[in-house]
Amino acid sequence: MASQKTECFILRKIPLRETSWILTALTCSFGKLKGVVKGARKAKSIWASSCELMTHANMVFFEKAKTNLHLITELSILDSHEKLRNRFAALAYASYFAELLDQLLEEHDPHSDAFQLLQATVKLLEEPKGSLLVLARAFEIKLLELLGFLPRFADCIHCGSALEPNRLKDRAVSNSIGALSSSELQGRVYFSSRQGGIFCKLCHQRFGGGIEISQGSLQAIRFILRSSLEEASRIKLGNQIQKELAQITKQFIEYRIERSMRALQFISEVAPLISES
Repeated sequence: MASQKTECFILRKIPLRETSWILTALTCSFGKLKGVVKGARKAKSIWASSCELMTHANMVFFEKAKTNLHLITELSILDSHEKLRNRFAALAYASYFAELLDQLLEEHDPHSDAFQLLQATVKLLEEPKGSLLVLARAFEIKLLELLGFLPRFADCIHCGSALEPNRLKDRAVSNSIGALSSSELQGRVYFSSRQGGIFCKLCHQRFGGGIEISQGSLQAIRFILRSSLEEASRIKLGNQIQKELAQITKQFIEYRIERSMRALQFISEVAPLISES
């Protein structure tokens, strides 16, 4: 067995027998991996705080050749992100982001950019710069892009014609973005998870399928893609566009992983209880 060391974020833990945890972690150097922390569930265990959701730590583990379940021997906390776990809304979204990463990432497939995206996202969960709803959409879209799963949003997937959204006002590309007005919603396009992108009205009339979305939603997606995560999280969108973006990302992700996202369903159920600060 070879000893390895890397930074990690804890995504999930499940019990193993009476005394141990199986952790799923996103590491900086090795991608997603699973490992056993022996004795971590014992009373007064030194491991207790280091196994919590989104704990940022230095991990030492012994890599086993014949199994994907490794032996974790050290977790030195760099940041416990305790503030995140003290806010119900932040914790709910952290659970969703962890589940999303777990579902989309293959084990031992290094993605340092996904690690960096999560690190920036956790920081914004603890100290929000805007709506957590918008942060969630930005995280989804940026994660899909860097993993190579992002649907086509530049042109029609059938005829290839460019689908340029109406130019938004200057306020829509600044740090204080206003809600999009009704005039900015004009001109509909269509999105299909199965076909992996958007298509124009003429192709919709010819081929059918897909869900109707606004030019405003298309513009919001493109703004998120060209902006930093923090800048994207500050965007202020109208209710219609928020609903459309949530529908697009949920539909596509669940089509991709072929299952529903439990944490996202939980967020939907407790939405009236979540206050965003």
